[in-house]
Amino acid sequence: MTYNAQLSAALSGSDTLIITAKRGFWAEKSSSFRLYENGREIAKLKAMSRAEIGDNYLFTVLVSIDFVPGNLYEISDCKNEFAPVDTSYLARTSEFDARYRCDKPQGAIYAQDKTTFRLFSPLANWVVLTIRHTAQEEWQGFPLTREECGCWSLALDGDWDKAEYFYIACIDGRIVNAADPWGYSANTNSRHSFVIDPAKVLATPDGRASLKPLGSLSKSIIYECHVRDMTSRLDLEDRGTYAALSRKGLTYGSGKDVIPAGLDYIASLGVTHVQFQPVQDYQTVDDAHPLDSYNWGYDPLLYFVPEGSMCSDPEDPYARVLELRAMAAAFHHEGIRINYDVVYNHVFDTHTNPLDILCPGYYFRFNSDGNPSNGSFCGNDLESRHYMCRRLIIESMEHLVTWYGADGFRFDLMGIIDMETIRQARERLCALNKEIMLYGEGWNMPTALPSEERTNLDNAKRIPEIGFFSDFYRDIAKGATSSDKMGDRGYLTGDLGKREDFKFAYAACCLNLNRQPTFARPTQCLSYVECHDNSALMDKLKACCPGESDEMLLRRVKLCNAAVALSCGIPFFHAGCEIGQDKHGVENSFCSGDAINGFDYALALQRRDMIRFFQNLCLFRSTHSELCFSSREELVERLSFCGFGDGCLMVTYNGGQGGFYHVLINPSTRSSQYSFPNYVKVVLTETGIISKEYDFYSQLVLINGLSIIVCYQRADGTSGV
Repeated sequence: MTYNAQLSAALSGSDTLIITAKRGFWAEKSSSFRLYENGREIAKLKAMSRAEIGDNYLFTVLVSIDFVPGNLYEISDCKNEFAPVDTSYLARTSEFDARYRCDKPQGAIYAQDKTTFRLFSPLANWVVLTIRHTAQEEWQGFPLTREECGCWSLALDGDWDKAEYFYIACIDGRIVNAADPWGYSANTNSRHSFVIDPAKVLATPDGRASLKPLGSLSKSIIYECHVRDMTSRLDLEDRGTYAALSRKGLTYGSGKDVIPAGLDYIASLGVTHVQFQPVQDYQTVDDAHPLDSYNWGYDPLLYFVPEGSMCSDPEDPYARVLELRAMAAAFHHEGIRINYDVVYNHVFDTHTNPLDILCPGYYFRFNSDGNPSNGSFCGNDLESRHYMCRRLIIESMEHLVTWYGADGFRFDLMGIIDMETIRQARERLCALNKEIMLYGEGWNMPTALPSEERTNLDNAKRIPEIGFFSDFYRDIAKGATSSDKMGDRGYLTGDLGKREDFKFAYAACCLNLNRQPTFARPTQCLSYVECHDNSALMDKLKACCPGESDEMLLRRVKLCNAAVALSCGIPFFHAGCEIGQDKHGVENSFCSGDAINGFDYALALQRRDMIRFFQNLCLFRSTHSELCFSSREELVERLSFCGFGDGCLMVTYNGGQGGFYHVLINPSTRSSQYSFPNYVKVVLTETGIISKEYDFYSQLVLINGLSIIVCYQRADGTSGV
């Protein structure tokens, strides 16, 4: 039916209908309306009030009927013009969430002799599957059958592997179409979905058998990067892709003056985990012309589909799927675990996202005034408490584990997500991978979720299995990160008065050192000074240490990296921070292109000494379990602090019969010294690990300005090995 575009109606409450009409003679005469259900008149309605808003009249009508999701409701006015009633308000209610939910498989469930399609869309009046085997065939349409749970389903006989499909639905009288929000693959720019045979995917190796047991999350060292960034500035035809980052043997340089690149470069660092920025399908990079634009990917579109701009052929149903899996396997073969950066707090645009197109109002959170919650500051917040939304979050994470080798997850704006969803996700994921790592941004976002339910730093001690980025460590170590405070200094950048606060940060914010503990366990604390957000460490140093030479700034970079690597939380590094790569002053480089974001191998070649130092830091932490803490009780028993010199700090690790390790931190520009009562051996300096061949013990240790030294002391205090 054709509707009058100047007339509309929508539920704004369980018993309230708002009718909007364009101002004009007929609208001025209107005060009563008729209500229809599936074409049959069921009520006469009289407006309780009328208001003038711009060019429109708004009529408020109280109704006393129960609106049933899936039925078509319409209103007519005094001139017999019709408009459908938007019933999406119902999907926001707890009653709807309790009534309409489903535990059956969603999406396209493939078998060789038939494929079952199932879609959750309780508000739909009807749904049609539109499908074709290949792009050369004509589209076919098949109506789906409504189930009691609010799903629509169809079993289609035959082998539909690689078939392209999408849904057409009538929702509240309006015809819409969308890709499958639970589909496993999609075409270029995700306009349609593809049927995928899971057996073909799972038959290829994921490399997980190559991983040795980690033992404890406290032994983790995380390296964050974007898949595209690690090869985007190399001279490769397929630069910026999953395949390029899967390839062994890549180098940068010429002759004997070369360094490893891509996978081999990351593997050479000695990190235990690589954290990839979003690889789930996102909106704002054109799959067909990926190098014409750039985006980090915090603009989700489809949660079960790998991003198409980083695969070899976005029109091939299996290309993105198999290439992401192969990349995961390549890292696993190198002994490196994979954490995926996931964005379950918002989508790019609700109006164009299949979730809201096919089930409007359900997957997103609303304020009490009926407006969308915007704690993410991206225009929408996912409603993680709703059953099918929670199910989508958890099952898409399980999908990343089973199909794409996930060993952990970093949650973008985790404070938007409710704690119960995170708890259930962890329980389910641990059943697949007992060493799964979960952590995220714990900022307290102003979302329409009670404070006590948010997975944020304020509630960290209530969810001790989940890690959080320590903004306190970041800001105390290097100074505040916001653009208006770039000149502020931290303990490692010259404000020596912050030594007491740095003790608290260094001890994973777990000990009562003039502050109330933030975390219940040190493994909850991700210690870092740089991530993809905000300015690069080098840009921050240039702002807060003006006039310092490049040599001095690079010494500060090494000092910051060493302090992160040796601290009691889980060390976290962003790609490029090991060589002091900057972003040319760009604070938020989410769309700044490869020249700003791509890893600079030319700079790495020049600063190989910094790479070697970083490698030594990772090796030292990985081979010294004395530096790794799993419980607050261990910190209390084994850790102590001592200030000395001009703002310097010594951190002592008591290893019992294994002896003591002393970390001496000198953030001043002047040399300092420390006199030990017993003999110690210097085992790590600003040049790296001291070879075991140099077996020299002393009591007086000199610490150069802007450096860290680690000393070993035998349990009995005597010299000798």
